[in-house]
Amino acid sequence: MPIKVGRTPYLSSEPMYFDMDKRGIEVEELPPSEMAAAIADGRLQGGLVPLVDTFGLDDGLRTVSGFCVATISQTVSVKLHAKTPIEELGGSNIAVPEEAPTAVKLLQVLLSVKHGVKP
Repeated sequence: MPIKVGRTPYLSSEPMYFDMDKRGIEVEELPPSEMAAAIADGRLQGGLVPLVDTFGLDDGLRTVSGFCVATISQTVSVKLHAKTPIEELGGSNIAVPEEAPTAVKLLQVLLSVKHGVKP
């Protein structure tokens, strides 16, 4: 049975998948928000999992060292835009992309800790 790895559809992760097909590794494209579940239920043997989703994974899984997606400066991949001042967003609904579970958690922490806001 070939190894099957999840592939995120982002340019920043492309180096992770270099030459996998030549090594007999099957690749299935999934959004990051679905990666942990696909690994947990056995459909995949590995993939780039959002940090926030790693806490719910089986202890039998491990981080593969030497691989990561990182940046030296800001990525500006997720921004908060609002017509209302940030301090007045308490109780508001804030739309965020499902594909970015770590960004959602970080937004919750920043709003709560830095601005005292609980949307």
